Amino acid sequence: MKDEAFSLYKRCFPEDSDAVTDVVFSERLFGAERREKRVDGELVSVLWLVEKKLYFCGKIIPVYHVVGLCTAPERRNKGYAKALLSETLSSLSGIPIVTLYPFDHAFYEKLGFAAVSFDDDPPSDAEKTSVDADLLVDLYRDFCQGLDYYYIRNKEDFSFYKAVNAPFGQNYALLDGGKSGFCSPDEYIPRSYFDKREKKKGVMARIADLSAVDEYFPLPCRLAAIDPLVPANNRVVIGAEFPAPALRLPIGDLVSALFGRNENLPFFGRKIGHLADRY
Repeated sequence: MKDEAFSLYKRCFPEDSDAVTDVVFSERLFGAERREKRVDGELVSVLWLVEKKLYFCGKIIPVYHVVGLCTAPERRNKGYAKALLSETLSSLSGIPIVTLYPFDHAFYEKLGFAAVSFDDDPPSDAEKTSVDADLLVDLYRDFCQGLDYYYIRNKEDFSFYKAVNAPFGQNYALLDGGKSGFCSPDEYIPRSYFDKREKKKGVMARIADLSAVDEYFPLPCRLAAIDPLVPANNRVVIGAEFPAPALRLPIGDLVSALFGRNENLPFFGRKIGHLADRY
């Protein structure tokens, strides 16, 4: 497990303790698909693709969650991370969407990602307690009722999140004696989505294979994209049942519109959802 990619991750994310990094690699990245960028045989940039499922308006969408995209500090500002991401996205045939939790939203916005979820801080009176993973699954499912989109999570997911938080001496917090809500150092789920303030950008999404979008997303018109990272997407038009011409949008504007997060394109329809996975 502790190979050169592990060492590069540690160098690039020193804020993660050794205990946290060990949990992430042993329970989340072990077995995940790894993509690399090498120069003269040296590993300069790396990322991992974690398979997830996204509920979206009655459909289950296969997505990849990008984890740990990083470049060796001495090799930065040469375009290696951008090139690796471009190569990776271009290879994901049949995958409409990728997601990630960014270290810097502005960096990924330039690459066609858009914020589609928002974080919130837990209330000061949240109760810290030991929580059973089965209970967390039930709380999460209750919270997601009525949402248009969310990650599908199971007991193993919550056991992993608890293990990640454990090295900090923190655990999930329940509200109302365990009847509703939970939080962690990274995530707060209020009693319902409608209690959220939506002020702090969270998870971002991006279209990988535009030709796969037709199958999963409700479309209001004929659409095309302007994509600087995936050249093949520039040759695709979706929404064939609508008459030409196609509305052509920058890829980031298009994904934010599909998720109902683009106020300049209200005819796509307002949607509400919650995505918070960092790994």
